[in-house]
Amino acid sequence: MADSLIDKVRKKATYFGTLTASEDYTTFFFTSFYTNEKDKCHEYYKKFGDCVYFLSDSKILTDESTKKIGMAGGISGWYSRFKTYEKGVDGDQTNRFMLKEMKKLGIKTLYVYGLPAPRETILVKCPLTGDTVQIENRIARPMEAHYTELYLKEKSTNKLPLCKQHK
Repeated sequence: MADSLIDKVRKKATYFGTLTASEDYTTFFFTSFYTNEKDKCHEYYKKFGDCVYFLSDSKILTDESTKKIGMAGGISGWYSRFKTYEKGVDGDQTNRFMLKEMKKLGIKTLYVYGLPAPRETILVKCPLTGDTVQIENRIARPMEAHYTELYLKEKSTNKLPLCKQHK
């Protein structure tokens, strides 16, 4: 039997750490091997770059434990994303939705795994001037959509309860 998408992710992903909901489910705390070293933490995730991340309610990522597939891009990659998560209900709509759903499901801790989604440089012809222009192409969002589609199509039991787009 061929490996599932999550089997492949488990073999190639980097373990980032845990996102834990506060007791009252109003914020998240991110813990990693760099939790107490802010500069090293920022530098590590910045160097890792854009990524697609997988949130699991089990330390071992499985089809059943996968709760969300997301993407982190921008200058600081996952670092910026977890900083947004740490704003809790005062952050974005995703935070409010996830905390509410986690409380409903009785999930306290999520294990975070990341796959690199490096930017690619492509050459395009400018429609105005005809010049060849070098462009940095971000692939994290399309890869997130691709992985999500593959995951949801693999088995009817595959669900992403912390992904409001797929609720």
